[in-house]
Amino acid sequence: LQAIRRITADTQQRSLFQTLLVVQQEPLYNMAGEDSGLFKVEASEDGDRPQGNVDLFNTYGMMIECWIKPRGVGLHISVDEQVIKRKQVRRMVGQLDHVLQQLCASGTDKLQVMDIGTAGEEDIDDIWTWNATLPATVNACVHDLIAERTQQQPDAPAICAWDGKMTYHELDELSTRLAHHLAGLGVGRDTIVPLCFEKSIWMPVSMLGVMKAGGASVALDPSQPIERLRSIVGQITCTIILSSVANRALADKLGVKNLMFVDGAILRQLQIPGKCLSAVDPSSWLYVVFTSGTTGKPKGAIITHSNFSSAIKHQQHILCLDSTSRVFDFASYAFDTAWSNILHSFTAGACLCIPSETARRNDIAGSMEEMAITYVDLTPSTARLIDPATVPNLQTLILGGEPMTTEDIATWANKVDLKNLYGPAECSVTATAADVDQRSGEAASLGCGIGLNTWVTEVYEHGRLAPIGAIGELWLEGPLVGQGYLADPVKTTASFVEDPPWLLRGGPGYPGRRGRLYRTGDLVRYNEDGTLVFVGRKDAQVKIRGQRVELGEVEHYVRRNIAEGFEQSVVAEVIIPQANNNPALAVFVAIGEAMNKEPHGVKTTLRDITQGLEERLAEQLPGYMVPIAYIPIDKIPMTVTGKTDRRQLREIGEALTLEQLADLQP
Repeated sequence: LQAIRRITADTQQRSLFQTLLVVQQEPLYNMAGEDSGLFKVEASEDGDRPQGNVDLFNTYGMMIECWIKPRGVGLHISVDEQVIKRKQVRRMVGQLDHVLQQLCASGTDKLQVMDIGTAGEEDIDDIWTWNATLPATVNACVHDLIAERTQQQPDAPAICAWDGKMTYHELDELSTRLAHHLAGLGVGRDTIVPLCFEKSIWMPVSMLGVMKAGGASVALDPSQPIERLRSIVGQITCTIILSSVANRALADKLGVKNLMFVDGAILRQLQIPGKCLSAVDPSSWLYVVFTSGTTGKPKGAIITHSNFSSAIKHQQHILCLDSTSRVFDFASYAFDTAWSNILHSFTAGACLCIPSETARRNDIAGSMEEMAITYVDLTPSTARLIDPATVPNLQTLILGGEPMTTEDIATWANKVDLKNLYGPAECSVTATAADVDQRSGEAASLGCGIGLNTWVTEVYEHGRLAPIGAIGELWLEGPLVGQGYLADPVKTTASFVEDPPWLLRGGPGYPGRRGRLYRTGDLVRYNEDGTLVFVGRKDAQVKIRGQRVELGEVEHYVRRNIAEGFEQSVVAEVIIPQANNNPALAVFVAIGEAMNKEPHGVKTTLRDITQGLEERLAEQLPGYMVPIAYIPIDKIPMTVTGKTDRRQLREIGEALTLEQLADLQP
């Protein structure tokens, strides 16, 4: 086994199992000072731990030897540092000691498992060291920060769009005209104004006009189903909607009494009265972004000026945005990233570059090259559609919204400044950031909080912090945490938690404090340095045959083992075939124009792509993680936010019977 293990790096990491636990009595020869012949046992420095050259024969990631002694237990752990670091093992031993101390303490005869805390004093001390200081709150309005930038560079380009260009001075003037008009119509504090625009120069102008008037905006994506848009607008008490002329018919159907069109000719006719606009309080709502709700009804997350101004202060230097940046405004207006693109660009003095809807959907790389884009924020699914060679001006690529893969790192890390951003819409778009490079980049790394403290609680016992290295739910604390959900106190109370007990208690040398935190529902774990690793969603764990399956891991191995010469997009998903109750693991394979061939030609293409794949996967994955079917499609469907549309894939798969699935296989 030792010889086989040394053949390659791959065999070094693979064995029948990774952990071996040996529990035995302390050998008599050790107590008598005798030598066994095979193992020479030596005392440790403190004389309490038998050791020997057994480490040389260890073929496991971790081998734990427990020696039962008359007055305790000796513990010797041998590790492969390619699998687990010694520092992490020492911490795990400390956590074990903490648990055993609780079990052995007096008065624990009625102690239940749920009562046992796994985070020891060392864990709590380190966690509080990372989260000791609350990031500062910025009490400023976002449009005032943009005004400061306008004074510094009035003639610099603010917007370069398919339908026009605008300097910072022109942006300020036209948005001010709109703001006065809206204020005259009653738009003010916590008034919500829906904005119905295709990708256009007039969307950011309208956003800025509403915020100057003191109102909040809801950005709508006209490509979304009319019923979803009605559901969103129906939750808002609004008296006016702003729209492009192109979306007049759609805006008319949304049930808002007053409709105002916005374009250059209309805005230039509006007057600027002699009096100034009323001051806006930083605690006023800035925007509401609607996310999917578990009941099917979208829920509106509220972000204030102070929330986002704080994000600007704590994040802009990490995002590497400045007055030379040309930012590609790709994200759907339904996605909170669109707000980040616009507001971070204008407060940094960058130029916001807005493609047409046609270019955005059909020629991302061509549009980026035409606009000389240096900075873009995309989902990994969208980034995979771009060849780095076709966007030579690109300097910074932000990936977020979905987990990135090692293939994403290999594609981009040596060509651009690659960053992995994570954040829920409820916390001002971005919560953590990680710089990713080819050598040390970990695909699942979320980095550290930026403008937010990051806490990891036990998954099923939120009154306790999870130990370092253990999986738990991520909670966020700080000035970027939003105000909750629009007109939904029940969901707000469930997700936004006041004064959790572990925060009030504090830690060793750290006084407790009061606070309001957001429960993300995402599962993460701490690294030894306080950075976070993404594990998955708490409420979306996929199981096959009772075993938990990480779909991203399946996709990784399929891509790695696909036939040489092919670079197909693949997505793994669990489907329930028609007239069948058993979930099945399938992989959707995008074969492009080959889908236009007759059925035999489609099967031939799929056979060429998956040649030998099943055998290679069976060598590398447990049986339950090997797909039972490969489903050819022309391209991977996307949601309006640029993520893989898994719901549509499931619908495609579940429309097929087992017989049809079998017939598709090459």
